[in-house]
This record gives sequence, structure tokens and C-alpha cells, in this order.
Amino acid sequence: MSYINRAYVIYDRNHDTWAYNRIKRCNLLQTCNFNFSALNIIYQMWIKTENEQYIRSKLKKEFQHADQVIVFIGEKTKNLNTYMKCEIEVALELDIPVIGVNLNGKRNIDYFLCPPIMRNKYIIFIPFNMKIIQCALEHFPSEYERRNFQNNGPRFYNDLVYQHLGVQYE
Repeated sequence: MSYINRAYVIYDRNHDTWAYNRIKRCNLLQTCNFNFSALNIIYQMWIKTENEQYIRSKLKKEFQHADQVIVFIGEKTKNLNTYMKCEIEVALELDIPVIGVNLNGKRNIDYFLCPPIMRNKYIIFIPFNMKIIQCALEHFPSEYERRNFQNNGPRFYNDLVYQHLGVQYE
């Protein structure tokens, strides 16, 4: 099992903090085998300055060390706040693998909730489940590196992957 150096978590801090806290708790209990962080310090800077160019430069600096980015997709994510949109745009600009985690349990892209900037990108969409998140963290970056640039659009795991992991429909 490989160790993931850095996975950044992007989430709606007003509505989806519960999901971030659950992953953080899972990581602290060492039931998940990955290291992640959220850029809460830069978010605090955003609240104080709202200087988008400055924040983008800080995000680019931080994301240079990222192996991948996780985006929690919740009920309000489609209507991104400017900061969250900025985080996703920078990750996409830097060509970092993005894992879209549907907080509603859907195993594929949810066009109703997914932000438009993520819809036609080579992003894997998975449900909020620790086993499948672990699987995506371990395997999606290498798939992303081998991708065919002609083949764009959302990705998903088939039912066999979920069966192998023992993940039931939620």
C-alpha cells in the first residue's frame, strides 16, 4: 500500500465542515492511510483581504506540493463561493489530479450538485466512503498521469471495485 504525501481537501466551510472533520478524525485514528490538509490559513487570509491575485499566488505555492486534491461536493457546492472556486481553478490550472467526493453518496458525477468548472474535466467522482476515498487516493493519481488527453470528462469506478472493497450502496 502506497503512502500519499499530500492531499488537499477543498470544501464549503459553511456547510460541509462535518465531512472534513470526519476525514480528519479518521486520519488521526490512523484508520485511513493518507495525509491531507485544508488551506484554512489561506482561507482566513481571504476573509481579511479578498485580494484574489494574492490568494491565487498563495494557493499555487501550496498546491505545488500536492499529489492530489479532494473536493467535497455537497448540497451548496454548485453555487461556489469565490474562494472555493479559486481553489478548484488553481488545482486544475496546475494539472493536479482531482477527486470529487459526493457527500450525497452518488457513485458518479451529480450534475445537479457538481460545480460547472469540474463537469468536463478528467476527475474521478466517488461517494463519501472512507474505503473508496482511500482507493482513489492510492490509484487515481497514476491513472491521471497515464490518461489519454483525447479522453476527457468525468471518471468513475465500476461496481466491481466497490464489491472488491466491500462498499455497499449508501
